[in-house]
Amino acid sequence: MQRFQAGMQETIRTGRVRMESDAPALLPDFDTAIELLFRFVDDFARYTRTHAAWKHNEPLALPDRVTYPHVARTHLSVVLASFVRTATTVALIGSFWIATAWPSGGMAVIAATLACGLCATSARPSRLALQMAAGAAFAVVIGCGLTRYVYPAIDGFALLCAVLAPVVVLGTYVASHRHGGGFGMGFLVFFCLLAGPDNVMSYAPETLMNNGVAVVLVLLAASLCFALVCPPNAAWLVERTQRELRAQVARACEGRLVGLNHRFHASTHDLMYQLRGLLADRSREHRRALRWMLATLEVGQAVIDLREAASGVSIDEQGHWRAAMQSFRQAVSLLFTAPTDQHRVRALGAVVSALEAAQQSLGMCVAHGHGREVRRMVASLHSIRTALLDRDAPFHRR
Repeated sequence: MQRFQAGMQETIRTGRVRMESDAPALLPDFDTAIELLFRFVDDFARYTRTHAAWKHNEPLALPDRVTYPHVARTHLSVVLASFVRTATTVALIGSFWIATAWPSGGMAVIAATLACGLCATSARPSRLALQMAAGAAFAVVIGCGLTRYVYPAIDGFALLCAVLAPVVVLGTYVASHRHGGGFGMGFLVFFCLLAGPDNVMSYAPETLMNNGVAVVLVLLAASLCFALVCPPNAAWLVERTQRELRAQVARACEGRLVGLNHRFHASTHDLMYQLRGLLADRSREHRRALRWMLATLEVGQAVIDLREAASGVSIDEQGHWRAAMQSFRQAVSLLFTAPTDQHRVRALGAVVSALEAAQQSLGMCVAHGHGREVRRMVASLHSIRTALLDRDAPFHRR
């Protein structure tokens, strides 16, 4: 790939000279395609070098790369909704315990707290709690067998490890599967809580059964609470997550340039993961969210490339192109913050104005040695213009 990139330089230079005379109107398409091609080759070459270094356990020296901390992004309303679900569930179980003097009420509150904590970051906590309930029921059955028949028949730490190893391996294996994670998680957590060996060990199968029934009932109740109290896939919560996703473009337009590319991708992909978990596959909302994800990534990355290229241009600021760039960033930021037809038309006009200003400044920039940077700016602006004109883009759909 590196040899391909090096060998293409002369071919691209010759093709561009020919296109300048034969079809100058196609130069923006040509420059944009070349920029995207070279970016893909650079990123993929870095990826393959990293993968090869990891595979062969070799250090990877990247002096031109700077490490930035991971930036997660979650809308405040999503956090508050998770808090309300947790508080409601624990309060209901605790109130029932106090009102009825339930002998297994303490274990029930512990189970409710564990369920809320383990399901808090899940996109579908109700389904996860149901899976955990099934895993906990299986843990009660296995625990009763071990407590009644196996624990009294063994002696010593080695035999205890030999007995518990298959149980732990089974739970871990099930938990590692994408669609069975809740079963394995519930089995492992509540097997250790209900039937794990104690020091000193007590054989009380009736206590284990009572606590096991309490755990299963509480997990079922928690699943019901998660489905009824501020469910994560509620339309208003999904809309706020999408709004937070679109806001990443505004941050790409106005945020501090140092480390901006890393912050943008970390936050955007985190929000994309949240949306993918919230929405059912192939639904209308899922398709709309996918369109916003793609538009956010495409336009946000182009804006960052534009700003990075513009930061390397240091010429006389008498030209009007810098003002055009500022107007363009404000219009694009407004479009993603409040997507309407009026704002889309305004953003499209600002992009066209910025393109014209950049192309008018190209000759002066070439004379100052900044031709490469301005071509990158033109390519980024042309890519944004193409995204705004795309009929499948979410700007055209409400």
